[in-house]
Amino acid sequence: NIGAERMFGYTAAEMVGQPITRLIAPDRPDEESHVIEDVKRGEIRHFETVRIRKDGEPIEVSLTISPIKNAKGEIVGVSSIARDITERKRAQDALERHAATLREQAQMLDLANVMARDLESRIILWNSGMEKMYGWTKDEALGKNSHKLLRTQFPEPLDNIIAALHRNGRWEGELVHFDKGGRELLVSSQWVLHSDARAKQVAILEVNNDITKRKR
Repeated sequence: NIGAERMFGYTAAEMVGQPITRLIAPDRPDEESHVIEDVKRGEIRHFETVRIRKDGEPIEVSLTISPIKNAKGEIVGVSSIARDITERKRAQDALERHAATLREQAQMLDLANVMARDLESRIILWNSGMEKMYGWTKDEALGKNSHKLLRTQFPEPLDNIIAALHRNGRWEGELVHFDKGGRELLVSSQWVLHSDARAKQVAILEVNNDITKRKR
């Protein structure tokens, strides 16, 4: 019908009398025969698959296949109702990829020692790695000035480090920190400047690794 013409690109004159296999994806050669066997048993099939348009473009479709019976109840044909679900599938696939990426990033953040602080150095994120490394819980650390909490000793004036951070978007160096119990830690630190959707600088992401034993 007209809907099938729009969906698949073939006119009725081009398709009537032709085998339906013209629309079947090459990697699914046995799909139609399996469907026909089910229909011969009087079954109605609903499934999702891929069909090929006249221009060669594959499209994702949701199909409902049911038997057509004559007045005697004999199966004489097959009714196929197709809905184009290509955009829905693409959106679903994109969402799944995005979710997988977020899961990977979350796992990486949990494996690393990560905190984030605003431009006034107040801690706004303190992950489990930081809790293990320094001893303060998230509730104890959030809102605190990170440099005061960790009693940070810098390799050069902090103003110079901040200037380099804003100039390059990132800074790397070695710091001296003290944990909750007063133990001195030598730390390899990476700072990354984070901006919001309007390109306004709003926070600093900091990843720290304890290199005390290695340095000794």
